[in-house]
Amino acid sequence: MARITVEDCIDKIPSRFELVLIASQRARKLYTGDQATVERENDKNTVIALREIEDETIPLDEMKESLINDYQTVPMIEVEENDGLELEDKAPNDDYDDFDDAVKKEIKSLESEEEKKLEEQHKEDENHVNEKDQVDEKDIVEENKLEEQYKEDENHVNEKDQVDEKDIVEENKLEEQYKEDENQVDEKDIVEENKLEEQYKEDENQVDEKDIVSDSHDNQE
Repeated sequence: MARITVEDCIDKIPSRFELVLIASQRARKLYTGDQATVERENDKNTVIALREIEDETIPLDEMKESLINDYQTVPMIEVEENDGLELEDKAPNDDYDDFDDAVKKEIKSLESEEEKKLEEQHKEDENHVNEKDQVDEKDIVEENKLEEQYKEDENHVNEKDQVDEKDIVEENKLEEQYKEDENQVDEKDIVEENKLEEQYKEDENQVDEKDIVSDSHDNQE
């Protein structure tokens, strides 16, 4: 039942360690004669202390201040021994021992939970680091691929430039060849034209000579 009540009190005192210490200190005061602020209902002092915390029948600040004061003074057990106080009812002592055992178990449980959380956090952090390393490796691989692709593209560009240069050279050669051929054709045409012109003149002269001879014959007759 105390375990359940502890869970119910978490919203009042979020720290389990602080809750256990305050409840333990309040239960001790109930053992030594403090009046309970809630109905006992045959509950043990440990449960009553937790019920008081849950119902806030005593201000939490007052409980915390009382806990601090107790830790700053002589331990409760020594005060009881020095004052010669003896509890007639042995059942509360058994209840006190049970509560101490419960507190120790609770603290041990909390420590185990805390260690488990720390271990889980450590594993989680380690996983994050591993994931980051994997991401970094992927980034490096991707970067290398991009660099290789860039070099390959650059080589393609260089090859294309070389091809373009070859095409320009070839085109220039063809253009020069065309001009050369064109010049040769022009020269041939000129030569042929000159020959034809000379032939024409020669033929014309021959015709003129024939006409002259013919005229001469006519005159002689």
